[in-house]
Amino acid sequence: MKPTTLAFSLLMSISFSSLSDSPPPFVDDRQAGGKPSDGLQIDAVRHGRQPEYERLVFDVSHWSKSSPNAPAATAGFYTVQKVVNRNALVVEFSGYRGTEVREMQFPADSLYTKLSLLTGEEWGDDSAIFYEVQTKQPPCFRIFGLMEPARVVLDTKPCR
Repeated sequence: MKPTTLAFSLLMSISFSSLSDSPPPFVDDRQAGGKPSDGLQIDAVRHGRQPEYERLVFDVSHWSKSSPNAPAATAGFYTVQKVVNRNALVVEFSGYRGTEVREMQFPADSLYTKLSLLTGEEWGDDSAIFYEVQTKQPPCFRIFGLMEPARVVLDTKPCR
């Protein structure tokens, strides 16, 4: 086996071995995953592009009033739901106590337009974090968790 082929095979096995489950299919209404937990936090949100979809990766750590926070091994419970009559998704992270990410803007050529932290009584208490993800077109999506370190992945593509 050529060194580059071996390196690619090793990289793919490492990437897929960190999946908590196989990625679910794309849907256009609601999807959930993970297991109930408590004391987690969103440390960062990263944006990436794949040939068929765009990706948001939410980095998860253990919540602490002091920094730095230790990375979590598992991602807790998460849900994503399409907002009726709008090009937007609401993502809920149950058992999460804090976040470092309040808002995020995206490049002009992205499917995503804005990520915003939702606050107020209608968006839960101190044990859940809610984000709205605005898109330019009606979205189809899937959400799944990765382990060690914990991450929640939201893949989005235009519905056809």
